[in-house]
Amino acid sequence: MEILNRSRSTLKGKISRIETFIKSANEETDSVETKVKLKNVIALQRNIEELRNHYYSIPNVKDVELASIDELNLLEARLEKLEESEFGWIACGKLKERQIDKQGQCFLLNNDSIQDTLKLFFDLEGLGIRDDPVVHERDQVMEIFKETVEFENGRYVVQLPFRKSYNELSDNYSLAK
Repeated sequence: MEILNRSRSTLKGKISRIETFIKSANEETDSVETKVKLKNVIALQRNIEELRNHYYSIPNVKDVELASIDELNLLEARLEKLEESEFGWIACGKLKERQIDKQGQCFLLNNDSIQDTLKLFFDLEGLGIRDDPVVHERDQVMEIFKETVEFENGRYVVQLPFRKSYNELSDNYSLAK
């Protein structure tokens, strides 16, 4: 029990340090340090869950120990301010209240490298240019060839790659006159 209480105190300290880091973070904060702290959040969430399971596995749990479990729930709630999303990590919660400013604020930390950003910017699909459909047709023809090629009586037999759907040509007779 004493070991579990020490582990709980350690978790509490780590969570407090992360909260302090979040409050003091600004645009000059090192992105590597930020990534390390955010990865620690995931590990802390797992540690809290393991600690909670250890508390529940103790026979004859008393009210004092149940209070420890409640404290773990509060620690976990403090960590829920940080969420990983498709766009990266999001810090949630109230901003310090000011009487003057009634506007909400949103901050986005983007750690993409300049090369990645330039690649996306100059990507052909971003300009509306799509891949050549003829290349895809060639791939389909090769696939049909590989699936249907057979060697019979000293000869290779292959099915012809007929198009499954084709567009009818329009009647341009009136334009040709």
